Amino acid sequence: MMQRSHQARMTAARTRLLLDFPWYGSLAMRLKVEPDENIKTFQTDGTRLAYNPAALDAVTDLELTGIIAHEVMHCALLHPFRRGSRNAQEWNEATDYAVNAECARAGLKLPDGCLIDPQYDGLSAEVIYAQRAKQKRQNEQNQQQQPQQQPQPQGGQGAEQNPEPITGTVVDAPPAPAQVSPDPDPNGSASGQQPQPAPQPMTESDWKIAAEQATDVARGCGKLPAGIDRAVKMARTETADWRATLREFVEHTTPSDYSWMSPNRRYISDGLYLPGIVKENLGKLAFAVDTSGSINTRQLAAVAAELQAIVSECRPDLLVVIYSDAAVRSTQEFSADDEITLNAKGGGGTRFKPVFDMLNTADEPPVCLIYFTDLDATDKKELTQPDYPVLWCTDLSVTENGPFGETMRIVI
Repeated sequence: MMQRSHQARMTAARTRLLLDFPWYGSLAMRLKVEPDENIKTFQTDGTRLAYNPAALDAVTDLELTGIIAHEVMHCALLHPFRRGSRNAQEWNEATDYAVNAECARAGLKLPDGCLIDPQYDGLSAEVIYAQRAKQKRQNEQNQQQQPQQQPQPQGGQGAEQNPEPITGTVVDAPPAPAQVSPDPDPNGSASGQQPQPAPQPMTESDWKIAAEQATDVARGCGKLPAGIDRAVKMARTETADWRATLREFVEHTTPSDYSWMSPNRRYISDGLYLPGIVKENLGKLAFAVDTSGSINTRQLAAVAAELQAIVSECRPDLLVVIYSDAAVRSTQEFSADDEITLNAKGGGGTRFKPVFDMLNTADEPPVCLIYFTDLDATDKKELTQPDYPVLWCTDLSVTENGPFGETMRIVI
C-alpha cells in the first residue's frame, strides 16, 4: 500500500508540472521513475529519476514538485553528461547551484537547505565549478601563508552549505544497459510475470532535442519560464572546444592564396579542374602571458601543448612569448622546430598596455596576439585596438570579455 502512495505522489507531482510548468512537466515525462532505497534522496542519470521512499515521505507535495523539476533541469542542462574529469562532489554542488536558481526563479518550491547563492545566479555549472575551484585554491594559498587563520567556507556569504542537498544529486555514470526487470504491481511487490525491458538510455543529443521541443510546448501555452532559453543555450556553449577555437584563430591569420599550380584534388575525379589553396608560412606570432599570479599553471601547460602543435603545423617565422604583469618582465623566442617550454614568473598587478606598446614599437608587428590572462587589469580603458587580431585566453571562471578582439575560455 505504501508503494502505491509513493507512485501516486510522483504521478501527481508530474501532473502538476504539466499543468502549471509545462516546460518542466513535458521533460519530466521522459524520465523513468523508480524507487531506490540505496540512495539518500533523489537522483537522475539522464534516463531514470530514482527516489528514496523515506526522502519522499519527508517532503511536501509542493516541494516534491520542485524536486522533480530540479532533476529535470539537470537533464535539460546536460549535467549528467558534462562532468568529465571534474571532482564528482564539487561538480554536483556546482550543478545544484545552477539548477536551484532557475527553479526558484520559475516560482517552484524547493526544500529548505538547498544550495542557493545569489553570486552564482545566471551562471552555468561549468562557470560555477571553475569559480569555486579558483576560490578553493586561493583559500589554500592563504592558509599556507597564514596557517593560524581558520579556513573560509566556499560559496560566499549567504550560501547554504549542505554536502548532501535534499534536492538531489546528479549521477554522472552512464545509464545501465537495457535489461529485463520485473514490473512492480500497484502494491509494490514484483509480479515477475510480465517483465519489461529497462528504458532506452537518453543521450546528450536526446536531451538537446527534448529541451527544444519542451520550449515550443511551453511557449505555445504562454508558460515558458523566464531565462530558460538563456540557461539552455549557455549549457551548450560553455563546453565549446577551446582547442579548436585557438587553432581556428591562428589558422585564419595564415596568409593564403589560390593557385592553378596546386589544383584542388577533391574535384579532379569529377572532371573539374579548380585552383587549390596555397598557404604561406605564418609571420611573427605573439603569445603574452599574464604573470601576476592569477593564472592556473595546469591551464598554461595545456595551452602551451596546443600552441606547440599549432606552431608545428603553421610554422611561423617566429613565436614571441611575452611575460608581463604591471610591466614586461621577460620574453622568449621560438622557431617552428623548437620545443616550447614556458617559464612564467612574476607577481603584482596587471596592466595590458606594456605588451601592446612593446609589439607596436617592434620592427615587425605580429600577425596575431594571443593574450593569456584573467582580464583583471587596471588600464583597460587606455587601450587602443591594434591592426592585428587579438585573442584573449582566460579561465572559465571569468565572465567578462576582453576589451576588444575575441575571448576564449579554457575548460580544463
